[in-house]
Amino acid sequence: MIKAVLFDLDGTLIFAEKAIIKGIQKCFMMHNLCQPEEEMIRGTIGLSMVEAFSVLQFPDPEKGANLYREFFLEQPEDISINPESFELLDISDARHCGGHFFDFNSVFNQEHSL
Repeated sequence: MIKAVLFDLDGTLIFAEKAIIKGIQKCFMMHNLCQPEEEMIRGTIGLSMVEAFSVLQFPDPEKGANLYREFFLEQPEDISINPESFELLDISDARHCGGHFFDFNSVFNQEHSL
């Protein structure tokens, strides 16, 4: 019996590219730094936030990553559900997960869900 199923969140279940870009840009703005181009930020998506801020040459990547976490969910309209996620989750029937299934819809209906 399958006991757990794990999914990658960004790019699989949700699309958060806009929120990521805006959050990183805001961090640079808060420190009066020149904001990196969107394409440069896009190239760091998938790295850890500390790595991303290091690649983007933020003076203190750890501080940038922590600041970013504060901004990421400020604009939930920039995070969208991948429409194919519902089909994927329907395939992952609760019977195959020991009767415990993650309520995907509730995540996107709560203020601080992500």
